Amino acid sequence: MSAPSLQSLHAGLGALGEAVGRDDLDGADRIMADYDLALRRYIEQAGMQAPLDGLRGLLRLQNAVVADLRERRQRAADALRRERRTRSAHRAYASGGTAP
Repeated sequence: MSAPSLQSLHAGLGALGEAVGRDDLDGADRIMADYDLALRRYIEQAGMQAPLDGLRGLLRLQNAVVADLRERRQRAADALRRERRTRSAHRAYASGGTAP
């Protein structure tokens, strides 16, 4: 299996960013796993010959995409907590109104 190129790694991050932008967090997880594997293969095969400027650019993009992913996951978790509190309050209110 040949090593991925920096261009294909950038494309992988682009696909990850698009999935995150669509709030497709499950798809983003799959793409992230594929990207991680490709990045590891690239580093193993390129070794010390890997262009540092190219890796720095890749790292900046990766950090931005991962930060966006974390923010969206946090918002989803916050929304889920609010929904659970609302349902719990609704049940408590409903049971209080029907008690003898």
